[in-house]
Amino acid sequence: MYKQSLTIDRKYYNSLDIEGFSQMMKDPSFCYKFYWLEAIVKLIASDVKETTFDAIIDEMISNAWYSVREFHIHLSGINNKGEVSDGLERAIILLTELSDLPAHASKVEIKNEIKMYCLWQQLQMKSHNLSASLIILVHRNS
Repeated sequence: MYKQSLTIDRKYYNSLDIEGFSQMMKDPSFCYKFYWLEAIVKLIASDVKETTFDAIIDEMISNAWYSVREFHIHLSGINNKGEVSDGLERAIILLTELSDLPAHASKVEIKNEIKMYCLWQQLQMKSHNLSASLIILVHRNS
């Protein structure tokens, strides 16, 4: 199977399309974008040179864990059926159901539980209705 990864080049390139990036981050009602950006920044700050999308998503879950669990925030709202519409939030809810992790669990504990419960496989089996963007983000090549 082809394993997707993100490779970080040591060279500095100032070629970010600032207008496009600001448009992407413009709508704060889709909070997963901020967790995505935070995950990438934290991985780079940890001197990670190459990573997988799995690692980015696991970082996103561990970063959003406390906010969703402790404060019950909705990352992008509730749909008209009364269901959580954000895939990242649904992943946290599913991991909560599967594990006994407290809201204040450490990142290491959260990431270990994600692996132990094969979270993404279970999420895909539980919901045939994942948004296309989340399916692209969380497609596991296990």
